[in-house]
Amino acid sequence: SSTGPSKSYAYRPVLRHCDNALFRLILLVCFWACSSLGVKAQAPSHVPVFELDPAAERQSLVGHAEFLRADRPMTWQQVLGGEAGPFEPVVDTNLGTDDRDRDHWVRLCVRNPAPDALYQVVELHRAINVTAGDVYLFDQKKILKRWSVRDVEQGGAVTLGTPQVAVSVLFPASSSRTLLFRLHSPVSRIRVQPRLWNADAFFDHNQEKQAATWAFYGLMIVMGLYNLVLFANLRDRVYLWYVGFVFSGLLMNSLRLGDALLYLPLEVCLVMWAPTPFAVVSTSVLFTRRLLDCGRYSTRLDSGLLVFAACVAIVGGLASVVPYQVGDIALRSIGIPVIFCLLYPAYRAVRIGVPSARLFLGTFAILVAGVSIRVLCGINLLPTNLFTTNASALGMAIQVVLFAVALARRYTQLQAEMREQGDMLAETQTQRLAAQAETLAAQEK
Repeated sequence: SSTGPSKSYAYRPVLRHCDNALFRLILLVCFWACSSLGVKAQAPSHVPVFELDPAAERQSLVGHAEFLRADRPMTWQQVLGGEAGPFEPVVDTNLGTDDRDRDHWVRLCVRNPAPDALYQVVELHRAINVTAGDVYLFDQKKILKRWSVRDVEQGGAVTLGTPQVAVSVLFPASSSRTLLFRLHSPVSRIRVQPRLWNADAFFDHNQEKQAATWAFYGLMIVMGLYNLVLFANLRDRVYLWYVGFVFSGLLMNSLRLGDALLYLPLEVCLVMWAPTPFAVVSTSVLFTRRLLDCGRYSTRLDSGLLVFAACVAIVGGLASVVPYQVGDIALRSIGIPVIFCLLYPAYRAVRIGVPSARLFLGTFAILVAGVSIRVLCGINLLPTNLFTTNASALGMAIQVVLFAVALARRYTQLQAEMREQGDMLAETQTQRLAAQAETLAAQEK
C-alpha cells in the first residue's frame, strides 16, 4: 500500500493547552452521554386514562401505559384474567425490558372527551425488530378488533412499510377504548414509546422519516462504493478499512432500525445482528490506525491498535454462535477501550501535527454530539422531532463525509511528500552528475 515517505512531525507547544482542553471536553461529553443512559423515572401506583386532545397533532402516551412480561405464551383472555400477573405502570419514555424470546404486553386506555368521533393513530414508536405480535381493541371487556403485527396484506399494524407498530382506531364520542399489544422480538430489547397521532400528521411524519432514512442509506452506499473504487486503484488499505466501516455501519443501522427485516429473511438478520457492532468497532480502529499513521510516531501504539482490532473481530465472530446475552455483555465491556483507542491516537497525532488529526477529533465530537442528542431526546430532556430522532444517524453521516475529506487531505499530503522527495532525489542526482562531470573534466586536463 502507498504509505509515502517517512517524515518526522514537529511538535507544536503553542497548541498544547488547546489540545488538552479539547481532549477533556470530548471525554466529558462521552461521560455525560453514558451517564444519561441510566436516568430512570419512578413508576406511579396507578395509570390514569389518557384524555386525547382533538386539536393536537401528536401526543405522548408515556405515563398512561402498563407493561407486562409473560413467562410463557398466553392468550389475551389469560393476560387480562391475571394469569400472567399484574401489569406494571411505567412512566419512563421507553417501555423497556432486557428479556428476549418472550411475549411482552402493553396496555393503553384512551378516552375521547369530544362530542364527535375521532380517527387517531396509536403508535408504539421504535418497536423495531418486533417479529410477531397482535393488537387488540376493546370496549370495556368486549373485543372489537384484532390486528396482526406483520399481517400487512390484511390491514395489519405495520403502516407504509415502516418497522413501527401503528394502528388506526376510531374513538367514539365521549367514550374510551382499551388497546392491548402483544410484542415479541428474538433479537433485541423491547424499547417502545407509545404515542397518539392525528392521522394526517402521522402519514406526513412517516414520509419525512422515510425520506431522511433513504437519504442516509444513499449517502452511505455512494461513499462506500466511491472509496472502494479508490482502493482498487490506489491499493492503500486505509480506503479498504473506510469501506468496511461504512458498510458495517450501514448494516448495523438497518438492523437496529428494523429496515433490514423488510428486505432480508429473519434468519439472516438473526445471524448478522450480533457481529455487526463488532465489525464497526474493528474497522473503525483499523481505519484510525492507518489514517493517523500511528506507525510513524509510535510503533507500540500502532501494534496495540492492530491487536485490539483483531481481538474485537474474533469476539465478533464468536458472538454469532454464542447466546445473544453473552455477545451483548462482550459488546458493552469494550465500550471504554474503544473510546480510548479512537481518541488517544488522535490526541497524540494532534500534538505532533499529523495531517487530518484535528479533523478526525472534530468528526468524533460530532458523532458523540449526535448520540447525546438522541439519548437526551429519549429521556425527554429534548423535544422529539425529525432532527432529534435521527441525530445519531445524522452524526454518523457527517462522520462518514468528514472521514472522506480527511482521506483526501491525507492523499494530498502524501502526494506533496512524494513530490518533495522526488525533487530532492532529482537535485541530488543533478549534483552528483555535475560532480562527476567536473571530475572527468579535471582528469582530461
